[in-house]
Amino acid sequence: MLNRRTFIQSAVGVGLSSLVPLIPQSRASASDDRFVAPGLQPGGIANDNFEGLLAIECWENLQDDLNCIELAARYTWLQSVAGKRTSASGESLSFYAHCPFCSSNYSLHLEEDSYHCCDCQSHGSAIDFFMNAEQCSCATAIAGLRSMLESGKLRGRLPELQQYWRILAETRRFYQEMLCHRTEGTNAKRWLSEQGIGARTVERFGLGYAPLESDELLRDHLLGQGYSLHAIEASGAIFQNAGGRMRDSCTGMIIPIGDHEGNLCGFCTNRNMVDSDPSVADHWVQHTSSFSKRRLRRLILPAPMWPQDLTKSEEVVITRSAWEVVLLHSVGIENAVYIV
Repeated sequence: MLNRRTFIQSAVGVGLSSLVPLIPQSRASASDDRFVAPGLQPGGIANDNFEGLLAIECWENLQDDLNCIELAARYTWLQSVAGKRTSASGESLSFYAHCPFCSSNYSLHLEEDSYHCCDCQSHGSAIDFFMNAEQCSCATAIAGLRSMLESGKLRGRLPELQQYWRILAETRRFYQEMLCHRTEGTNAKRWLSEQGIGARTVERFGLGYAPLESDELLRDHLLGQGYSLHAIEASGAIFQNAGGRMRDSCTGMIIPIGDHEGNLCGFCTNRNMVDSDPSVADHWVQHTSSFSKRRLRRLILPAPMWPQDLTKSEEVVITRSAWEVVLLHSVGIENAVYIV
């Protein structure tokens, strides 16, 4: 059955120009990953590959951008769950509530991305909640929710996501400046040159470098840019170690991971590439944040540009790491990709 992952992997595996998606007819709920966005006819063939792909992306983006807690608050009273994680602004991200579907007291568990009633077993995404609350079709729910987001009646999660994207964009800029223009990156820049990686490839992939001893360089820089410590941690740029101290997430060579709109979800890093034993240099670590889960799960490096990349390659080379993509592109092999 078609979903975002199989669609993207199939597109990558056989060449985008040869893929025509077949759309399944049944669905369990709007939050089911097997469901394909409304506008594609069940059981038929999409008239245009780009339109089909765009419809899936728009559908998934809407699910990521909605806040199920905010939506449910329009229909029922909420009670915060103590001890659960909080948003970048410090607000609780987990609630119990009176279920509007079965009238049970505080049986409804709410998260940003989903809801579940322990009594009537109603569950799903924010779109499912709206469908049940308003007794409307999926298409009507999508149109209504989009209108509410655009008009400001619903705030959604997009402002929070945009803040995380800004933090990661500044992280990329900081580490690229470290590589290209600061003395800390001198050895890394020399090493890249020895590997045949020129300035054009560095710029194309946004390569950066974080010195191994830079435990708090990025943290201090981002705090100086006015971001809160809580928001920086929520973005994935820093983490809390076993001793309770906040440390920078990235060390060594850095490859940013983002979508075709330039929104970053994280980085691939390798602390052994420049300063350590070359025999262990192939050990890459992927630091990605799940604040936009559906966007994250369909990422490819390099990010395709729609629609011009739809028929760019009949066949592609799927690499084991993001670094192999960089190496191959640096020698003119343009059809190498890494599925994040």
